[in-house]
Amino acid sequence: MTGTTVGDGVRSREDRARAIAGRVETLPLLPGVVTRLLSLDPESDEYFDNLLAIATSEPSFAVRVLRCANSAASAPARAISSLTQAAYRIGTERCGQLAMAVAVARVFVPRTREQRELWAHSLRVASLSRLIAAASGSRTEICEAAYTAGLVHDIGRFAMFECVTGDFDRIAEAGWDTPQDLLEVEEELLGYDHTRVGQLICEHWALPLPLIEIVRHHHCPGKGSERADCKSPNAATIQLADCVSMHVERHPGSLQASSQARTVALGEAAQKAAAGPDTHMLAWLAEKVPEVERHVELALSGILGLSKPLKRSK
Repeated sequence: MTGTTVGDGVRSREDRARAIAGRVETLPLLPGVVTRLLSLDPESDEYFDNLLAIATSEPSFAVRVLRCANSAASAPARAISSLTQAAYRIGTERCGQLAMAVAVARVFVPRTREQRELWAHSLRVASLSRLIAAASGSRTEICEAAYTAGLVHDIGRFAMFECVTGDFDRIAEAGWDTPQDLLEVEEELLGYDHTRVGQLICEHWALPLPLIEIVRHHHCPGKGSERADCKSPNAATIQLADCVSMHVERHPGSLQASSQARTVALGEAAQKAAAGPDTHMLAWLAEKVPEVERHVELALSGILGLSKPLKRSK
């Protein structure tokens, strides 16, 4: 379907939504590893053993666990060849993140630089979401759920580059600067937005309802049900992480600026996106951004195998 758009020959927004929904149905189901992973309880005593069982049944996942454990970032004293040792080295939380990233990568493989940048954005939002949840005092299971939600929050945009490349390219080339701008440009040029597409994909893959709501409402958390269920992160966490990530990618020079300058810039970006975090949180995130960026580059090059330069789309 490369080069196609959803808007061609389709008039109403409802018709466009129906058209994109039909194409979403043609996507493969999310690999079973993620469904099994999401069903595990991180607080359970059996969590590590169950996670290891998933790793041993998924060769590509196992290879990446070993690669990560033997990477320069992990700095092992000697090479690790046992999957059990590798999992102990990087920890259950990191194993879970790897499983999710690998599984989603099987469905959406980037072919252009813009698509690689979307992958970077998702990994950045995932890392930032976990940091924000932790700084807010959330339990470990919610911090890890925040990472997962951040990783898939823009799954609708992934579907656009896979199924309606023409639409994805039009939006990538349009002038927008904030998350809210992105929604407005999508509505204006396409007649639908990526959050609705993301909702349809999550429903197709039978993901948990709280995760579906975050994907649908991460730009406008107030519209979701915001259940008090404690095994899910707050949608506002993902909104703030999305805002910070988008600012960094739109203004890469901010990485070389001082933490104080980044704090001011992030505060302005958050106001535009109506994210509304407190100043202490922004200052803390400003210090963490360079560290997050190193994690994203490591993930893209070592974990997802995206080290080769990709061409720009035409």
